[in-house]
Amino acid sequence: MNGLDSKVVSQGPCPYCPSSDAYTTYDDGHKHCFSCDKTDQGKPYETGPSGSLNYTAGSGLPELTYRALAVRKLTEATCTKFKYGFADRQQHATFYDERGDPVAMKRRGRDKKFTWLGKSREATLFGQQLWKSSDRIKVAITEGEIDAMSLSQVQGNKWPVVSVKNGASGAKKDLAAQLEWLEQFKAVVLMFDSDEPGRKAALECAELFSPGKCSIATLPLKDPNEMLVAGDIKGLTDAFWNAKPFRPDGLVDGTDALQRVLEQRPADGDPFPWVGLNVLTRGMHPGTIITLCGGTGIGKSEVCRELAHWIIKQGKGFGYIALEESVRRAAQGVLSIEMEKPLHLLEDQVSVEDIGLASESLGFARKDVMFLDHFGSLDPDMLISKIRFMAKGAGIKYVVLDHVSIVVSGMRNDNERIAIDNLETDLRSVVEETQITLIQVSHLKRPGGDGKQYEEGRRPRMADLRGSASIETISDFIFGLRRNKRAVGPTRNLMTIEVLKNRHSGEEGDACDLRYSLETSRLTEVLASEGFEEATQAEGQSDDEF
Repeated sequence: MNGLDSKVVSQGPCPYCPSSDAYTTYDDGHKHCFSCDKTDQGKPYETGPSGSLNYTAGSGLPELTYRALAVRKLTEATCTKFKYGFADRQQHATFYDERGDPVAMKRRGRDKKFTWLGKSREATLFGQQLWKSSDRIKVAITEGEIDAMSLSQVQGNKWPVVSVKNGASGAKKDLAAQLEWLEQFKAVVLMFDSDEPGRKAALECAELFSPGKCSIATLPLKDPNEMLVAGDIKGLTDAFWNAKPFRPDGLVDGTDALQRVLEQRPADGDPFPWVGLNVLTRGMHPGTIITLCGGTGIGKSEVCRELAHWIIKQGKGFGYIALEESVRRAAQGVLSIEMEKPLHLLEDQVSVEDIGLASESLGFARKDVMFLDHFGSLDPDMLISKIRFMAKGAGIKYVVLDHVSIVVSGMRNDNERIAIDNLETDLRSVVEETQITLIQVSHLKRPGGDGKQYEEGRRPRMADLRGSASIETISDFIFGLRRNKRAVGPTRNLMTIEVLKNRHSGEEGDACDLRYSLETSRLTEVLASEGFEEATQAEGQSDDEF
């Protein structure tokens, strides 16, 4: 019957090929597609080349007719094996329960929308009923039914292949429900679509399996069926057999670790401006957090300014985040060190020309020298964003944050300890990401009892850090600053820097003594030969009493 003696009743989409109007219905009941040359005699879904299989009797599911999917390059034998067929001109994938009975069908509409028939909750993975215990060597899991049949077909329909029920979004839930069955295989290969949802789902699903069992395949095209249609059979089978074993992010084996030792040489750091501190720490290292702590008025900000001046002078990018003083005051402090005079006290005695010359000598007016114009508390996410920009956008290598507690001080109804915990974790992440050196200032708790106060030379301890133990844990170096503000004579302006934590070498203890000069705004290192020990003992302030 070719339609020459029959009248055309209608034309529309073909159930066998992509044509939207070549499938022609005649008044005698037969139908023919002039695109793929398929002909249906009478009612098109009552019989087929291999006949309808009444395997769904009693299930309440429609009977299917099995034919090749020409546009997908899937054979009739493959579709019959997986029970993927047609009913009411629409494609249906049959799903089975754990007993091996058909319980649900997934119907693919012409608009590529899917609907479920039957009891989808009782359904196992698509194709799961096909594979017995003797087959359980290696199983592949795809994102869709068409992909599962494609991969199976190129391997002669002999190797176990299944598909999740609900695509990438439901993959983890589907596999978790069948994990006991899947774990019986020696190896599991995830072959999801090579788009972002597919890659994300593969990583999530891989973590379900026993260590070493799961591999993730990489495809040059979007999915296995695209590979089949393109004729790249070798590429598809190679992707299955050469899939790389899954390793959770962050885990590195010995081979990779050795490669990093040999190839990734650590970036050179810079020395501190003080010899004694360099002896214990070996200088400032990229990707580290240095915490300065000390009592109120001890000189923490002066140390920060000296470090800023020292680093800028060497041509290194520097970011200054001083949340308790204005940009003007912070900049004055750095320039005062270059000019060796306190600009904030002598503004009417210092010319604009002199300040300009000092700035030029220091290399101060550069794009990689930045100050944050903000006073008081600051949203932690905004702070991290600004630090990241300093590092990646301006090439800054060193950042001072003065100080930690004030960042979270404006939060309402938030526990300070938890807020600082979160902040320190975020700071650690951005430091690792950008490999800057972060110098942060931390305040101390008030000492209990009637003992010596920090302002009287009390030694800070790591347990004295205010707000959170995370500062102690996350910092690579912790320097305790101490000075006896109550002293009279030479030791009044003498500060000791003690290394409380040193993750680099473990060396700790008093590193250096610095003398502050109000006339020059400088902190200069004092050696024992200069008489510091004698001056200290003369005032009765022995080192043991600090």
